[in-house]
Amino acid sequence: MVADNVNWALTSVAQYLAAGTNAHWPGFARVTTSLDGRGPTLAHCVSQYAVADLVSRLRDDQLATTSFMHGRLDDHPDDKRIVNTLLQHPNLFPMVITTTEAMRKDLIARGVEAARTVRIPLGVDLRLFAPTSASEKSAIRSELGIPADHFAIGSFQKDGDGWGDGENPKWIKGPDVFCDTMEILARRLPIFVVLTGPARGYVKKRLAAAKIPYFHTYLSDLTGMAKFYHALDLYLVASRVEGGPLAIVESWATRTPLVTTAVGMAPDICVDGVNALVRPIENAGALAEACEVALIDRAATAARMDRAQLDVLAHDWPKLADLHCRLVYAPLLTRLGVETSEIPASSES
Repeated sequence: MVADNVNWALTSVAQYLAAGTNAHWPGFARVTTSLDGRGPTLAHCVSQYAVADLVSRLRDDQLATTSFMHGRLDDHPDDKRIVNTLLQHPNLFPMVITTTEAMRKDLIARGVEAARTVRIPLGVDLRLFAPTSASEKSAIRSELGIPADHFAIGSFQKDGDGWGDGENPKWIKGPDVFCDTMEILARRLPIFVVLTGPARGYVKKRLAAAKIPYFHTYLSDLTGMAKFYHALDLYLVASRVEGGPLAIVESWATRTPLVTTAVGMAPDICVDGVNALVRPIENAGALAEACEVALIDRAATAARMDRAQLDVLAHDWPKLADLHCRLVYAPLLTRLGVETSEIPASSES
């Protein structure tokens, strides 16, 4: 697994896939931030942005695959070069993994053969992300300074350009839509916003100007994230473009009510009114209305969370690692003449 040495979220994805692979084929997978002449027979770039650099490093006895975990091509200056690399080197990259059906269709439209593509969604560690007790939830809210009579709404992402204060918004993440939604909702209900992630300066400035109380922290790893979901009454995804986000399945796993735009994995796995409330992109009014419904109609929200906790079982990382082994790694290793044991059928359940 070739992982980004800056983005800890992608590194954690690589670590989960490696652990799941080694559970079936001991010692087969390892995580690295670069590939040299001693590299593995099969390389999996968990970010497409490693593809162009990888081509020159592959030996004749190596193959590679890559995951497209970002939500839309052309949002990054390297995207066209990456797609051209895949088109020019089908023998080196026989398979391409996407986290969303929209991205899979986009790659096909740009010339990547459909047979080379496979959609496998992002996952969640159900041992780290799980519901908590009412008493623990109350203690966490008190620790974060959330008033007892306020509704806590979460946004855990990086939505500013660069790694500084983030006062220049990253529009694909919808920080303006999020803030517009919060301003509308704050006129109807007492709310408190919980933020994690780097580069949140734009959102913090907007919330302060609107006199909406908030808490912000930046976590250096995944292990402490569940605590912040436990503080929430609702999680809001307001993005314009996503390759996930992980927040969808993390909300489900922690029994956190979810309102999301129809973005990323949401059209693939969310059903409006069944396991989430899904609203159009760039419609702050509709998002605010959905947030209010989710916060006030507790019975309907509880029913959606019951369903979400069943649906999230299919997104446990060991199961998704099984899918990678069965649908991607095993076929490619067979092409290289490497024998692997069959993934037990029970892993699919």
